[in-house]
Amino acid sequence: MISPSPTPGVPKTNHEENVLEAWRATVFATVIRTVAILGTIAYFVGIALAYKNLTPVFFLSYTAAYIWVMATAFFTRVPIKYRAYSFTLIVLSIGLLSSFERAAIGDGRIWLILSAVLAAIFLGRRAGLAFTIAITLIWAITGYLFISSAIPVPELEQFSISIWGGTTVTLVIVTFTIILSIGVLLVNLNKTIEDRSMLAGRAAEQSHLLETQHNALERRSNALEASAKISRKLAALVTPQDILNEITHLLREDFMLNSAAVFLFDANRDLRLASSNGWNEQAYPPDSFVLPINEDIVGLAIIEGQAYSNIDTDRGLKTALLGTNSYAAIPLRGRSDVMGALLIQSEKSEAFGDGRVSILQILADQTALLIENAELFAKQESALEAERRAYGEITQKAWGEYIESQKFGAYLRDKNGLTSVPAEPYDPSAKQRESEKIPITIRGKVVGYIDAHKPKDRAWTNSERELLRILASRLESAMDSARLYQASQHRAERELIISETSTRMRETLDIESVLETAAIELRKALGIAEAEVWVSADPQDNNAIGDK
Repeated sequence: MISPSPTPGVPKTNHEENVLEAWRATVFATVIRTVAILGTIAYFVGIALAYKNLTPVFFLSYTAAYIWVMATAFFTRVPIKYRAYSFTLIVLSIGLLSSFERAAIGDGRIWLILSAVLAAIFLGRRAGLAFTIAITLIWAITGYLFISSAIPVPELEQFSISIWGGTTVTLVIVTFTIILSIGVLLVNLNKTIEDRSMLAGRAAEQSHLLETQHNALERRSNALEASAKISRKLAALVTPQDILNEITHLLREDFMLNSAAVFLFDANRDLRLASSNGWNEQAYPPDSFVLPINEDIVGLAIIEGQAYSNIDTDRGLKTALLGTNSYAAIPLRGRSDVMGALLIQSEKSEAFGDGRVSILQILADQTALLIENAELFAKQESALEAERRAYGEITQKAWGEYIESQKFGAYLRDKNGLTSVPAEPYDPSAKQRESEKIPITIRGKVVGYIDAHKPKDRAWTNSERELLRILASRLESAMDSARLYQASQHRAERELIISETSTRMRETLDIESVLETAAIELRKALGIAEAEVWVSADPQDNNAIGDK
């Protein structure tokens, strides 16, 4: 495989160098074996044609060159680089010998040119230029040596068989060598072009695939961001109906849907429309619409307990709106069971691919949990409100009984000191400029008033009124705590009396003694004039046992 041409000034990478060396090794192995075969033919043909004029020196030189070529071709343990240098130098040497032997009419120029070509192919551009300069100098120096008679001029007949035969053989060898090298070069170049075209196609496919994956990840990221945004907004709501209304609105707005609707099971396990946005009210009235659970994709999602879209199943949608090209049904999975389903429709084709259904399923599960939590919160608030009402009623009743049991009306503090005011009707609506009336409210019941007076011709300031309200609130807490303490003390006293009385009655096993003890302890504990204890339901029964 041929490496791409290196950019000038940019060093080649190790991979490019390895590819280039592999190509050179392939071309060299092919060319050197062919040259070895053709060289054998040329050697014997040349010897046969020039044996009359061949001197021993040239014979030995050609023989040494032939052996050198054969060793270079088949001694493969030597690295390719050194074998290429060796082969190129052999060709250069043959050209030099041929030039000395036959001067300008021989085939020396052809061998010299071949050495430069092979150097460029096997050793690189710099080596080719170096050999080009070298053979130019060699040819020029050889010509100068012949002209200056520094070396004897060979006496050769230009139109002899040996000259033309040797030149023909050289021409065949050189032509085959060059054509073979160029052929291998073109084959590898063609393969390289095919490989690069294939790699370009694969790169384009990979680029398209990466772009597709990038777009899918971007859509999935946008869906996750929209889902998180909706979850944060829903988490701030406290009533189930607010959550139902908001989820359909947010889904349609953030996911650019044609319609979003929530169906919930009622007490009869009918799937009713609980909330919708973009719903076709003329065809499907929200108040009375019931969706069958065994017909279309909504029922499949509820029965299977997982989300389905038109991409996942062939189950249709009977409530498809005009312009709907894709739809999905997502179950609302609560803590223990499926409470309903979320039905979404879009005008876009394949709007619920790229994992959007799984993201919407997570959002639906969170919504179901929020609805359950809101219902539990509403029940808890209702229970707490009932408890507060009951406790308030008990407190109001206790305060009513306490007030009725008291014989004083109020306490008055003036310049004469603290005095008790008898009970009398009090009218809080009477207005006086110097008077400020603050109600004392405990558990929602007004149990009294603070009636504060100022000297005449002096009005109340806002800060003084605020101070009175603060003192009134503190008084409310103190009064309620004191009443509860007194009630607990009375309850403890009663429990103590009951305990002591029960203990004394258990001290004997005789019925009459028990009755006597009961009558004594009752009279003593209650502080009454007399107490009777009967064991007969009829007090006129003379046979009844009793004591007083």
